This record gives sequence, C-alpha cells and structure tokens, in this order.
Amino acid sequence: MYIIHVIPLTKLPLSNDQVLEYFSMTAVLPGSIVSVSLNNRVVLAIVFRTVSARNKKAQIKGSRFQLKKIIAVISDPLYTPQELELLYLFHKYYAESLGLFAQAKVPDYILKMKSVERQKEFLHHLALPPEYIPAEPMDEKTELPISCYQEPRSRDRYAYYMQCSEETVQHSRGVIIFVPEIIQSYEVAAYFIDHRSAALQNTPLLQLSGKTAKKAQYEIVRTTATSTNFIIITTKIGIHLPLHNVGLIIEEDEPNTAHFSFDQHPYYSVTASNILIAQKLRIPVIFGGNTISISTRYFCTENHLPLHTPIADMRAPWHVVDMRAHTSADAILAPPVAEALQQSIQENKRALLFIDRIGYSTFLFCPDCGAVESCPHCGTPLVYHSEGTMLVCHKCAYTKKPVIACSACNSPRIRYYGKGSEKLEQQIKKLLPPATPVMRLDSVALPKIADQERTWHEFAEHIGTVLIASPAALKFITAAPQPVALGMGAVVSIDTLLNLPDYSMPEELYMTLRRLEQFFTAALQHTKPYIQTYKPESDALHKALTVDDQTFSTDQWAQRKAFNFPPFSDMIQIIITGRSASHAERLAQQLSATLHTASKRMQKLAEKQSIVLTLTIIPPHPAFIPLRRGNYIYEVLVLFASGYSPYSREHIRWRDLLIRQIPYAKEITLFINPPHIITH
Repeated sequence: MYIIHVIPLTKLPLSNDQVLEYFSMTAVLPGSIVSVSLNNRVVLAIVFRTVSARNKKAQIKGSRFQLKKIIAVISDPLYTPQELELLYLFHKYYAESLGLFAQAKVPDYILKMKSVERQKEFLHHLALPPEYIPAEPMDEKTELPISCYQEPRSRDRYAYYMQCSEETVQHSRGVIIFVPEIIQSYEVAAYFIDHRSAALQNTPLLQLSGKTAKKAQYEIVRTTATSTNFIIITTKIGIHLPLHNVGLIIEEDEPNTAHFSFDQHPYYSVTASNILIAQKLRIPVIFGGNTISISTRYFCTENHLPLHTPIADMRAPWHVVDMRAHTSADAILAPPVAEALQQSIQENKRALLFIDRIGYSTFLFCPDCGAVESCPHCGTPLVYHSEGTMLVCHKCAYTKKPVIACSACNSPRIRYYGKGSEKLEQQIKKLLPPATPVMRLDSVALPKIADQERTWHEFAEHIGTVLIASPAALKFITAAPQPVALGMGAVVSIDTLLNLPDYSMPEELYMTLRRLEQFFTAALQHTKPYIQTYKPESDALHKALTVDDQTFSTDQWAQRKAFNFPPFSDMIQIIITGRSASHAERLAQQLSATLHTASKRMQKLAEKQSIVLTLTIIPPHPAFIPLRRGNYIYEVLVLFASGYSPYSREHIRWRDLLIRQIPYAKEITLFINPPHIITH
C-alpha cells in the first residue's frame, strides 16, 4: 500500500491543504495524472509524491480522516520532480492556489474532453519517455544562469537571441522566447525566419498566445514535452509549458508590464517566474530590451550577474515646450509644434504625435457644485467621445449618452474639460490641408490588435501622413524592425504620469520616454523631437529626459530604499471589497489589526533566530479608484523584507507566515509585487 500525495487540478482555498493524500495498492510515479474523488466529484490531479505506507500504519489508523483510494491512473509521468517542486514554489511565492498552477500545466484542450479514454490517449503523447533520466538536483547556491542584454535596436537584440538559440539547439535543447504582446511575437518570428542560419533550418518555430486555438496549444505543449529541437515564441501563457527539454529562456522587452498576468488567476509575473526557474532548474535566462527594469537591474547587480549595456548610453536632446507660456485654452498644440507639423507635411514627410489620453474631453465638470460626471459602477470620471457621441468609462466600459445638465445638482452650466486623442485629431485636420491623411491609433478607435497593426503599417508605408499615437502604439514603436523616417515627432501630453500617486510612476515615465526617444532618434535623424508639458520644472521629467539608465536606476534605488519599496522589499497589495464604503473600511481595519498582531509575533520569533525582519503595514485607505462594479474598494499595503534573497526559500517561508494570517474570503484579493499599485 502507498500514500499518494496529489495536487488536484482545481482551485482550493489558500487556507486549505494544497496537497492532498490518497492511497493506492501500487506505486504511482510523481508527475502522473490520476483521477480522485474531491467534495463528491471526480477531478484530475497530478501526483506530487508517493511514499510507502509500510511505516505509517499507526499514523493512518490514528488519522481523523479516512484515506480515499485513487480512482484511476490516467497517464504516465508528464513532469519531472523538479518541475513539480517549481509549481509548489510558484504557489508559495505568488500566494496563489497550487491547483490553479497545476491546472494551467495541462492543456485546456484535454481538460474539457468528456471521455476519459480520449484524455488518456492525448495525455499519452505528452508523457516523459521511459528512458528519461531525471537531472541531478542543482545546488541553489551556485551562480544563477541569468544575464541581461540591453540594446536599443530591436534588430540587434533579435540577432543576439538567434545566436544564443543556435548554440542551444546545437546542444539538443529547446528555446522559449517570451514577448509581452502578440505583435512582438510576429516581429521576432519574422526576423528568425528571414535570417535563420543552416543550424536552425530544421528547427520548428512556433508561436503561442492566449488567442492560439486550443488544439494548436496542445500541439505546442506536445512539441515542448517530447522534442529537444524547437523555438517557441510566446506571450505570458508560455510560463506553463513543460520545461524538461528547455535549454534557454529569453524574455524580450523585460520592463513591459504586459509580462504580468494580473487580470486573471493565477496571478504571476513572467520575470519573477523566470528567476525562480533559473534558480530551481538552472535553465539559462536572458532578460532583454531597450532598457532593463529597475528591479531586475538591481537583482542582477546585487548578484553580480552579467549585464550587457550599450557602450555609449547617450541621451538624445528634446525641445521642451512649456505649455504655460501658450495661453490658448482650447489649443492642444503649442505654436512651435504646430509649425513643425505643418512644415513636415509641406515637405511630404511623416509626423508622429504621441498623446497619453484618449477620447475627446477627458472629464465633465460642474462649476456650480464641483461634481465630476463619473461611472456609477466604478467611480471613474467619464470620458466624452465625439465618435458615437457617448460618455465612456475606460475602466469598466460603461457608456451613456452625453448630459446637458449636472447629474448632481441639475445645473445646465456643466463643462467639458481635458484634451484627448479625438480632439487632437479634430484640431490637426483643421490645421493641415484637407487631403492630408490623419490616422489615429488608440484602443477606442481601433479596439482590435489586427486593425491597430494595419494602421501602423499603413503609416509606415506612406509618406506625408500623420499618426496620432496613444500608449497602445508603444508595442509597434518598440517592435518596429526598421526605422520609420519622420519629418517631425512630438510628445503632445504625458503629464498624466507626473500626477499619479504611485511609487513606480517615475520608472513608467522614464521607460515610456526612452522608447519614444529611441524611436525618434532613428526616425528623425538630425531633428530633435518636441515634448509639451505644464511641468517643465518636474525633477522626474528632467531625469526621464536627460540621465542614462544606470544613473536613473541608482537614483531610484536610493529613493525606494528610503521608503523600503521594491526591490528592497516584497510589496503585498491586499484589495478589500465591500457592499458599502463603511463595510469595506471595517473589513480593511480588521485585517490591518490582524496583520499588526501577527507582525509582532513574527518579530519576536525572528529575534530568537537572529533574523532581522522589516515589516511595514501601510494603514487601510480607499483605493485610487474607490468604486468598481458597484463595490467599494479599500486596500492595505504590506512591505516585507527578511534579509534573505527575495526569491529564496527562507524569504518565502517567512513571508508565508504573514500571508497565512490573511483570511481566505471572496472580498479579499492579494497581489505580490504588482507593477503598479493604482491599476487593480
């Protein structure tokens, strides 16, 4: 008789055991898929470990629970013991259900099959070969196989990736390349296809994303599970691929927040996951991009890991336009920018104008009572869109017809304020000759990625055109394989990032302007781009425009260290929802009190072991957007540092002592190290 420890492929509350015990009369190898009974239903599970019951008979008899028998063995092992341990590490690091990570490892195409026999048939093709020999456990104290490759030109990065991929494939190992957006997957694949050497001629090049058909996803999983010759270009969904045949992982555009999966369970970061993979499985990882994020740069610096940077990281100059000197209330473009735009079109050249706000007017304000017309579901100010003549909530997609009187006091003096991409488009069309093609690339005008891509290529292929680019265009700007020649370029507005109360906003501003600067430098050649601002004296803006990456990172490290923000701590963001503001506040206050009590106990325990814990619990407060889908939102922020490496077992174990004090409830959601704290 054997005790079989399994991970059910379903979500279990964090307060429950994540690994459950069953028994079998025969040994079942770890990594196998079995069916078990759970809460009066049959579910699939992955075998985590198997132990003989010979020495545990007394323990079994004295147990309060009766062990159930495994119903059936569905497949041979699909995953190595090291991969299963990595799953458990993900569960602990992200404070997410282990069952959700396990479920994501099995293709959805198989999970939704009605027939067990068909499941067996398809799982059979994913099994480890009988002759597979598990690798020896690695010493986690040896140097991490992680490096950073910073290069402003995407084609040069892709060339380096291909060179590293060739070396890996020649050693009979596969390659996984992570990209944040689907469009970047196309660009990387196109480069590999156009420039592949003889060494890669017979290597399958596959693309994976959430939009890939379920059957095609299964075939890609089958390739990575059974072949040692492949290159997979994938978005964040690829973090769940089998890893036993992988010899190299590359993460392109590493600072991009699209590498975070915080829109659905299980929540995770591709970057943090890749560090855990390198640490646990010793698979080499390359973080690449035109810049490297502050946290990853710090991690590599502290661990003395290779960091390739451009030889001369010189910043390009900008024309900074102080909008306070231009008093026209309605004009979006300052006269110097408008004149440069007109000249560019007269010379039959392209122009690109970046603006960080979409819509026509960004908010409606009543001067009589001070009310702002807001979404009834989430409290976000409604944006007026002239196309379709609608007020739209950009947070939850609520729409309503424009109002002619204040909803709060019924005053007819309601005013439309703010300047978005629609208003900019309207003004440009008045400024330029009628025949001038003016395109707008934002998520409202073009909600489909395919339409955005088509617009970008149309702009790139035709001279004498103007593109109004919102943040949705940054993925095309970053992935552009060839410079797009421009006659002028300008950042019309980016002041929004200067006004948001988020410790990460200086980095977001810096990364955005760096992308635009590198694009403009190649596109404009000897002409400086413009940037309009109402805050030219802003220190954050000055540094974002003038200092190099290392100087900026060093400055941000000093600022974040002073407040114990990441990367000097783990940030645990706890979101609390309530039926009313008072209900949400009461729940948040109760949780905060629980965490304070637990913090004191942990500090005493740590002192006995000569461990210095740094725990900061920021008092409960309304979220930046305090109302969502009719629920009121409060949040509690916890900053946790242990003195250990943030990815080490010791650090995660100590942090877990605190997380276990957070009650499992539908009103409470956790995020570990979110990219921003105002977007959830």
